[in-house]
Amino acid sequence: MSEVEQRAPFLRKRLGSRLRELRKAADLSPKEVAEEVGISTATLSKIENGKQAVKPAYVKLMCPLYDVGPDERASLLRMAEESSKPGRFSRYSTILRGDFEDYHEMEGQAEALWVHEPSLVFGPFQVPEYVRAIRRAAKPDSGEDDLAGSVELRQLRFNDLTGERAPEVNVVLDQAVLCREVGGRAVMRAQLGLLMEVGRLANVDLRIIPFDVGAYAAQGAGFVVLRLPPEPHKDVVFIESDLVAEYLDHPLEIARYREMFDQAQKSALSRAKSIDLMDRLRSNL
Repeated sequence: MSEVEQRAPFLRKRLGSRLRELRKAADLSPKEVAEEVGISTATLSKIENGKQAVKPAYVKLMCPLYDVGPDERASLLRMAEESSKPGRFSRYSTILRGDFEDYHEMEGQAEALWVHEPSLVFGPFQVPEYVRAIRRAAKPDSGEDDLAGSVELRQLRFNDLTGERAPEVNVVLDQAVLCREVGGRAVMRAQLGLLMEVGRLANVDLRIIPFDVGAYAAQGAGFVVLRLPPEPHKDVVFIESDLVAEYLDHPLEIARYREMFDQAQKSALSRAKSIDLMDRLRSNL
């Protein structure tokens, strides 16, 4: 599958965001643009929020309204053509909600991630049996196809974050994550072993907040801050729960969550001491 196909939902979201910025800069209301383009305001809203593919014909009509120059016009049209293709994660629709598919597409294109996980191992760094145990707990009726799909999805994400084009990955885990025996002791021994390997990668900064720290910033709050291309960089905060995936992109929200992460990281052990702690915990299993 080509890189273009992998990026489709990601491009759709970025294109919609850029079209919304251009409309606002041109001081045009959604109703004014919808009437000129010949679509409903509901359709325009879906386009600007990345919920619907954008026909190149719509982009051609919007560009004069927004006073878009020839270079950006060509870029917007190219994005519109590419974003209509299915994404890499679309084949996992039976195990992923649409809003989570968007996250995985963004994760695979991110230039940097800041992750705080207070209760589970960060998804891409879970070993297969840990993935299966989490999936069974969340959905006891999961069949083998779903379990295998979840493991395959985890491997794709692992490859994205550890391959040749891997981003900068900063992860802070609560020690409680490592002490909960998800899947049993053998699974956690394997899990701790993988985390130790990942923690030694050049692009990964993995740190553990030990129990003796006590209360710390972001305690109990799991989130991911993603820095996305292209220029200018745009950061997005992703907050996941069992029921909903929430995305925040206001500069004040980004700043708040980056500060929360930085404070949590200051409470954590160094990279080397984090690996030492994981080694001791594994030895005790």
